[in-house]
Amino acid sequence: MNLSCSEYKKTTGYVFFVLCYLFFSNCAPLPENAPSSRLKAANRALEVGKIDKETYFRVVIAAELEQGRKNFEERYFLMARSRESELLLDPPAHTNLYKRLEDACKTEEISEDAFKELWGYVRILQSEWNSRRTKVSKERFRWGYPG
Repeated sequence: MNLSCSEYKKTTGYVFFVLCYLFFSNCAPLPENAPSSRLKAANRALEVGKIDKETYFRVVIAAELEQGRKNFEERYFLMARSRESELLLDPPAHTNLYKRLEDACKTEEISEDAFKELWGYVRILQSEWNSRRTKVSKERFRWGYPG
């Protein structure tokens, strides 16, 4: 097949257009009920003052629980390959939440009863994260990946 310069440019342009179309048409927005969308909405509502700190922490803890479970189900094999990818794909959200809860209780943005209840939820979040880490570490060892 012998293509002249102008035909080659046209063919290259068509291929580029088709690739761009396929790439951008397959990019779907996140659903509104996705955990990251709920976190952003809760942040905006807290800044505006539509929700209180207690409700904000409830939304954050629930979203982090759901997001951690979802990431584990979808990216289990990638997490098992290395410790770095494991921490990147499923970071420990509970460490930051403990500190934020303590700060909110000290500044009296949440009550003592709400603090204890939310602290318990964060402990559940931490225990689920620890159990996922244990499963991934066992699989990493079993498959012979570096620990």
